[in-house]
Amino acid sequence: PPRSTLFPYTTLFRSAQQVQTVQQPTPIASPGSNVAQPIVQQMQYQPPQPEIHIKRVIGLKNVTSQAGATTLTYMMRNELAKRYNVVAIEVDKTDFTYFKDSNLVSANRGNFMSILNKYSNCDVILIDVNNNQEAISRCDEIFYLIEPSMIKLNKITMTLPQTLKDLKNKKIVLNKSLLSSKDVLDFEYESKLKVFYNLPPLDEREKNIQVLKTFLVKFGFEKLK
Repeated sequence: PPRSTLFPYTTLFRSAQQVQTVQQPTPIASPGSNVAQPIVQQMQYQPPQPEIHIKRVIGLKNVTSQAGATTLTYMMRNELAKRYNVVAIEVDKTDFTYFKDSNLVSANRGNFMSILNKYSNCDVILIDVNNNQEAISRCDEIFYLIEPSMIKLNKITMTLPQTLKDLKNKKIVLNKSLLSSKDVLDFEYESKLKVFYNLPPLDEREKNIQVLKTFLVKFGFEKLK
């Protein structure tokens, strides 16, 4: 299962603090002489600490078919790129080719880790994990997407109890949702799950999508405020 960490789900890169010994002469007078002779005094030098690089690896995974992980990953990357150094990676599929964007990278089981390492200097890495367990295990947090037509919600509730059990304490996003607040409360009651966000249908061609920004700020990306 993915690593679960508290906000801000960070991976910290720190070099070990090095303490060096510097020999510095200190004059001292020898007996019977006014001429000072050097002695060795040990002093500690602490080099400047490198800047701490904070990285968040965030996964998106469809729970229901056509829940929109690919498009939402693309839109999140565009919004986050306004304030962060961010890349988006999809695993075991090539849906990103539709967007014709060099900041969207397609990976497979064979080259996923090398691609992940290539972009390790980014502030944020978004991963459309598909069902790749290696990708899932590398995420600090995962959004589990449900496309919440009432038919699909009822089907999940009645026929997939194990799926609901597995989603307990996960970040559930109702994506492309037309549900009202009351509908969401009803779903939470029936499924015994907590919905992190009820995200309406979005147009990926829009430049500024306030609801998407609000969603990301809620997740801790304060620079977008």
